[in-house]
Amino acid sequence: KTYYFEKDSPESIISQININCLGTMLLTHAFLPQMIKRETGAVVMMSSLAGKVGIPYGSVYSANRFCTKGFASALRAEMRHRKTGVSIHSVHPGFVSDTGMYAEGEMH
Repeated sequence: KTYYFEKDSPESIISQININCLGTMLLTHAFLPQMIKRETGAVVMMSSLAGKVGIPYGSVYSANRFCTKGFASALRAEMRHRKTGVSIHSVHPGFVSDTGMYAEGEMH
């Protein structure tokens, strides 16, 4: 199954953004104050290689992963500038061809 952006529904796009972008931000927002108060902690956000290089037929997914990368980068700079003791990381694993969306033929 090939994914075409223009065939995706607005509801699906909004749902993906709500889960991947807003979910990451709101979860971080919920526990970050306690880390700052303790002056220690590490936030690790899962992104994807698609958050560094846009992938064909995965525009919404890539946008969501770029959101995570950008949010982590900006928040990392803020935490360092404020000397909070809290580190912010984003992980960008690559693609695996024999499992997930590639194995299921969705990204071919």
